[in-house]
Amino acid sequence: MKHIYTFILAALFITIGLTSCDNKWKEPSSFSSAMWYASTTINKTTKVYTADINSGIIFWDISKKCLAHTWTVSDGVKFLKGNPNVDEGTDLTPYVDDSIPSVTTDKQITLFFPTVGDYTVTIHDEFAEPVTYKSSLGDIDAVLDDTTGRFVIEYTYTVHVTLPEVDE
Repeated sequence: MKHIYTFILAALFITIGLTSCDNKWKEPSSFSSAMWYASTTINKTTKVYTADINSGIIFWDISKKCLAHTWTVSDGVKFLKGNPNVDEGTDLTPYVDDSIPSVTTDKQITLFFPTVGDYTVTIHDEFAEPVTYKSSLGDIDAVLDDTTGRFVIEYTYTVHVTLPEVDE
């Protein structure tokens, strides 16, 4: 009986060894995709991010095969340099970089909101093929730009900045 188990195990290992080795190179995925992420959660009902005054939000564009990319922010929003911790209670003013205009091609941006109000953050991506950004807010399809021949996908987020709530 012991020899039967040994034989079965040997046959199993030989089968796994012969079938698991594949010397053929497989091309990595070649599809394009649009994907963005933020360090805070958006309100799915109002489709608005909420932030306390003097706080920060990080936005990432993790799209694949994007040909051109820009972030545009409204007046009053400041870009932060370095990699500051945007958690509550961190003084972000030493990281403000006034040399960055309201438009950047950086894939990751860290934004600072020094005053109460409503602000916009717009992402603009261009692709060689049609893409759809799938999010909890709904799908956003890229539109063909006849002048460039590129598929453009653009979305504007709103950030509502308020005074922090005071615990009583």
